[in-house]
Amino acid sequence: MRLVLLFAVTAMLYGCAGKPPLDGSGEFAPSTELTVYNALDKAQAKTDQSRSILTAYDRFRVGVEPLEQERKSILQNWRTLDRTAPQFDTRARQLAARWAAMAQRQIVLAATFDRAVASTLTQQQWLAWQKSIEDSRRARYQRTPAGIKDSDTPGRHRRGGGDTDGD
Repeated sequence: MRLVLLFAVTAMLYGCAGKPPLDGSGEFAPSTELTVYNALDKAQAKTDQSRSILTAYDRFRVGVEPLEQERKSILQNWRTLDRTAPQFDTRARQLAARWAAMAQRQIVLAATFDRAVASTLTQQQWLAWQKSIEDSRRARYQRTPAGIKDSDTPGRHRRGGGDTDGD
């Protein structure tokens, strides 16, 4: 019961934010194609390695695209739930279960992709890949005193309730 409640609260808090603080759904969302190409470059991947990783990346993207629609659906349903309705608790638990299943699928897909990359690259290349991906995430979402700045939308900062104009 506590786990279901935790997922419901997480979904609620997530739904209140204008944008998640990391790519799509955090650590388990796919990086952009440009980020993957940059990471391949930083890792000095050979042509056959790059081909293998890009094939795995394409499979990952195809798998997570429906999950983004599911995430949006769950959040929309959460936002429109009538908190005074007698069925509120039941419906919240149902949404929490959907959220948990979606998160599980996303983590499994991310793990499959990471495993494909790690098993394709040498140890030194893998370390360079990881550093490049992490550097990209840090550069995209910088913590600032005004909130989280999304570098893809210059001048916009997010505070708890949504986007506001910033400098």
